[in-house]
Amino acid sequence: MLSLISILHRFAGLGLPFIAIISFLSNCVPYLTIPYLALVFVYISTTRAGIFLTVATILVSSIFAALGKVVVYYIGRGMSKIVLKNISAETIELFNKLMDKGIFLAIFIFAASPLPDDVLYIPVGVLKYSPIKFFVACFAGKIVITSVVAFSGEFINFVMSPIYAIILSIVATVIVLVIMKKINWEKLVQYLVKYGFWRTIWIFITRLPEFFRK
Repeated sequence: MLSLISILHRFAGLGLPFIAIISFLSNCVPYLTIPYLALVFVYISTTRAGIFLTVATILVSSIFAALGKVVVYYIGRGMSKIVLKNISAETIELFNKLMDKGIFLAIFIFAASPLPDDVLYIPVGVLKYSPIKFFVACFAGKIVITSVVAFSGEFINFVMSPIYAIILSIVATVIVLVIMKKINWEKLVQYLVKYGFWRTIWIFITRLPEFFRK
């Protein structure tokens, strides 16, 4: 544990260029899980960043994370001919309905939360949703989640020592990853197509146990 903490601390000390690179790389490979937000948390919570550097970190990480997701989008778009040839007309119709049910908002919500967003973004690319709208929605979402993480790190900076801040970030990251792995995301997408975004969110919150894999 101590060696992992020291490694994270050392990487965080490399500054904004390293934050940018990790934010991009951890988002440009579909279904790759690199907890880049944990690095943002460590960077802010251990450097006594101040408001200017905190805001700069949020912007840099969010821009490069969104650019990484644009790569995922174009992977889906590049696969469109192959994918569309090998799926049924009913499935295509379902995804087209999904596109009509507030897809911009769905992209934003997935980007602004720890949800495995590639489940949504690859089909969005396959169906050739506007890349500009995709980037804007994704960037806005990344701003939200990165701000929460960064300002949490800024707060932690004042209430506990750096070593405990790093341990907290590692524990929180592991918990989130375990929960994300347990959720049946295919079922969630099916509900999104059938009921729309807001009703699906309500169903998800009120009937959460139904969405966990057995």
